[in-house]
Amino acid sequence: MDKNKIDTALIVLRLAVGIIFIISGYGKLFGNPGPEATAAAFQGLGIPFSDFFVYVVGLIELLGGIAVLVGFWTEIAAFLLAVVMLVAFIIAKEVSLPAGSVNIALFAINIALMLTGPGSYVLVNKNVKTDDELSSSAQSTDFHTSLNQE
Repeated sequence: MDKNKIDTALIVLRLAVGIIFIISGYGKLFGNPGPEATAAAFQGLGIPFSDFFVYVVGLIELLGGIAVLVGFWTEIAAFLLAVVMLVAFIIAKEVSLPAGSVNIALFAINIALMLTGPGSYVLVNKNVKTDDELSSSAQSTDFHTSLNQE
């Protein structure tokens, strides 16, 4: 398959997942429903330490959504978001379909992103080397080249 098509498909998935989780995480932390209402909902589901887990889940969703959106630490962020979706499916939806369909879809998309990475279209390239890293790499290469020539 054409690499450009794969990269385009990955950016479409990243945009969708990123926007969904940014909105969801922001709502849990700052907006609607907010941390108090979310904690009450978590407590109603039997989740212990619900006041604490509101912030854990909210931060994972908000920061993970941003990371997936821009393509930075995509594999780690997608893994954490997949875990959140799996727990939501098991606890909140009580493993029932179609109620848990969105959770399962987001879980699967995040697993796919975790396995493939962000693709080529990223805002932050974690593989970019700084000037210091480039100069030390060049010095190391020069050293190894001189050893091999002797």
